[in-house]
Amino acid sequence: PPPPPPPRAVGGMRVLLSTLGALLVCGLVQGLAPFRRPAFQRVSHQLAAARRVRLWPILSRRKGRQSSAAGGGSAAGRGGGAASGRPSPMESAIESARYRLAVQRDMSPRSLDVPVALNGGNIWAGFACDDDALEELVTEATSTSVKTPIMMQYHPDRVWLWKQWFGTIVRSVRVSALLNTAFAVVVVLSFWHLSHSSNGSIDAVLSRIAPVNQLWTTMAGLVTFVLSFFLNQAYSVWRECYSASRRIQGRLNDIGLLAASHARREFDRETGEYVYQPESQAVMEEIARYTRLFNILFYSTVSRRYAPLQTPKGLRALQSVGAITERERIQLLESGTNHNGVMVWLTAIMSRSIQNGALTGGMAIHKTMLEKLTELRATYASVGDKLSGRMPLAYPHFVQLLIDTFVLMTPFACYFTMGPAAVIATLILTVFYEGMLDLAKILLDPYDNEDYGGRSGIYISVDTLIQETNLGSRRWLRGGTWVPDMSMPFSPYSPPRQIAAAQAASPAPATEFTAPTPDGGGGNTVVTRTSLVVDEASSTRATTTANTAGAVSNVDEDDDDKEDGADDGRGAPSTPGAPGVTTTTAKPDPNNTILPAPPGVLIESTPL
Repeated sequence: PPPPPPPRAVGGMRVLLSTLGALLVCGLVQGLAPFRRPAFQRVSHQLAAARRVRLWPILSRRKGRQSSAAGGGSAAGRGGGAASGRPSPMESAIESARYRLAVQRDMSPRSLDVPVALNGGNIWAGFACDDDALEELVTEATSTSVKTPIMMQYHPDRVWLWKQWFGTIVRSVRVSALLNTAFAVVVVLSFWHLSHSSNGSIDAVLSRIAPVNQLWTTMAGLVTFVLSFFLNQAYSVWRECYSASRRIQGRLNDIGLLAASHARREFDRETGEYVYQPESQAVMEEIARYTRLFNILFYSTVSRRYAPLQTPKGLRALQSVGAITERERIQLLESGTNHNGVMVWLTAIMSRSIQNGALTGGMAIHKTMLEKLTELRATYASVGDKLSGRMPLAYPHFVQLLIDTFVLMTPFACYFTMGPAAVIATLILTVFYEGMLDLAKILLDPYDNEDYGGRSGIYISVDTLIQETNLGSRRWLRGGTWVPDMSMPFSPYSPPRQIAAAQAASPAPATEFTAPTPDGGGGNTVVTRTSLVVDEASSTRATTTANTAGAVSNVDEDDDDKEDGADDGRGAPSTPGAPGVTTTTAKPDPNNTILPAPPGVLIESTPL
């Protein structure tokens, strides 16, 4: 028989394996320990509310049976002395704590009858939210202070990135990596034991796992390609949802900007500034309120956290803070249109305000507003479509099977070529392959509706989106309280029509041009000068033409008879001191001037 291995080598292997085992145990304990940051910390009642969202139909019946049993037992124990009395505050707190603990411990698969885009798959979400959680949710939804960025920010420094833990994929995959590494340790110890039981020969063991190594090598290329493409598709879904959310926010800001810039203003004689008219001020405030209400109710349909706000209990909470009126709440509940009904109200208010004059701009601004509103409707409707059809079941199922098979084969395949170092290889490959798969799953849940991305803080913050829109709805209203003087009429004490008439009545500069004769010989030098004659019955425009031979005068009046006389050569009387030139002038009175029709200068010429 071959000689046994030296005792020193055996002892070194045992020390190495013992050290690796101790490190794995310490890492497993450290990884399973709760590690949270205050910025993304979730309090206990929020977790309880999230569990009740999915388990309310079960827990409501269970809680009713427990309450009835507890009530009967307590009544029997007290002998009926205080059976009709209310429980003490301590008993209520204990019962509430037990109920919350039972909700957190009870794990049940989430209903998939409703897509993840709608209420997290549970239509009773609002009734499963307690008063404290609902009050905090309404406070966050109506706040105008942005507390956190829309996603976790980073600094592109190598040392800084290596030191990060929360919000990284390593934190998300730590449990899987440690479990697979522990499995690799067991595999290495088993092979080491088999090699020593066969008189120290490891060739027999390696010959048996050689096919596994060949299969693993063949699968490596396929797994890498499929996983990379899967991650790319998942990121496309995440990016489309993020872009759609930003476009929704942008269209709402466009509506606020157009309404604030075209709101009708009046001159305040006390301050000397142009301010909103009372009707325009009321329209602007309603547009801003409907913008905020639409945004809140829309995200209640795509975010499970805000789903309670679209229920009767949630709408009543919004009414208590002034976000919605009693009549509007009743109409939304009766029609069941949610944010779509608010969009109809917003469109109707803006259209009627333009027709009534509260918003200026006429058909041009009306058309622009309708384009923005229809683009907004198409954009917010696409978010639910993207979440509902993010990816068919067969695709993630196949990728999950492929990755799990590849990772489980890693210790056997790596031991064939690396020996005990297969433990380290398994740890590294698990972190990267399982990390890419977990990252793809997180990206497929952009609004944290499945409690998957929320564990590591990798999600789009709906709180920030709502708060930024709330802030923007008030920003445009405040920004339009003052506008420059150049955006208003030049004279605040005269109506615009009088100002336009006065400008049209001012003498226009003379213009000269050469007109050819009909027979092509020679030409006329024509000088045109237009002046306005203001009369109570009509407005007259006189055009004078001068040339080297003489002058031809044409007077175009509103009266048909006078126009015929002008065609016959009977023009207005000549002005003294200007031979050959006939003009008709008058000094306009801006207070009594009526804006004339658009001028049509008639020029006649005769050949020299």
